[in-house]
Amino acid sequence: MRVPRWLYVAALCASLVAGYVAQPRARATVVEGASLDDLVRCAELIVEARVLSSMTRLREQRGRLMPFTFHRLEPIAVLDGTAGAEILVMEPGGSTAHGTSSLSGVARYARGERVLTFLTRSTMNPAAMRTCALAQGKFTIEERSGLMTARRDLHELAILTQGNDPFAARVDEPPWELVELERTIRQLTSRR
Repeated sequence: MRVPRWLYVAALCASLVAGYVAQPRARATVVEGASLDDLVRCAELIVEARVLSSMTRLREQRGRLMPFTFHRLEPIAVLDGTAGAEILVMEPGGSTAHGTSSLSGVARYARGERVLTFLTRSTMNPAAMRTCALAQGKFTIEERSGLMTARRDLHELAILTQGNDPFAARVDEPPWELVELERTIRQLTSRR
């Protein structure tokens, strides 16, 4: 029995489409590396805090409705700047009934998470802050083997340093000891 040619073509097209759709894609935003000194210069507020909640709202931007996620943070320790009882941090992207939108490399905050973050005033909403240098400006604080550590989640960033080969971009770094990170930040802020 002979199979019609169109059936072979249709099967080939279907397998190509299925292979393309099922294939995982890596996403990363290419950015210039931000040193701690760069983060300190950017920040109006450097704070250790606990994330209380997150809520996504649609806001008009350039004539289109765009989702933004608002995170409420409760300060634990202020390393530089002045904070009230709560801090509102606004980041682009989020999920609403209309769909999901995300920007690779944006700092992600999770309810209950303890963070050390470098914040600057949002130009879109003066009552809110935003994270300096995307995810480079947010450290998650964890206890590891009895030691408090701080680590940045850089997996959605390809970080270039001056003169680097773009294909050798850094995507991970070892955790800091929290005490050492705080001491370094205080030294940098004292030089301002």
